[in-house]
Amino acid sequence: MENKNYLLEILVQREAATALASPILGLMDGRIEESMNALVEVKLTDRKTGKTIFNDVGRNAGLEVAGKIEEIIIL
Repeated sequence: MENKNYLLEILVQREAATALASPILGLMDGRIEESMNALVEVKLTDRKTGKTIFNDVGRNAGLEVAGKIEEIIIL
């Protein structure tokens, strides 16, 4: 994501996931994939200077994946 001042990059690597029930129109008929050991890399850059403001990695992060995710997947 970006605006005129900053660029935010988020890379998530999902490990083994479990399918859990999720609500659709008030009923628990849907399915959502959840992982409790995802790897999350976050980088925030100042677009004017090119300087990295924040850059870190989180391990064992919780991640839910649902819906039409094809447009955000980068292989």
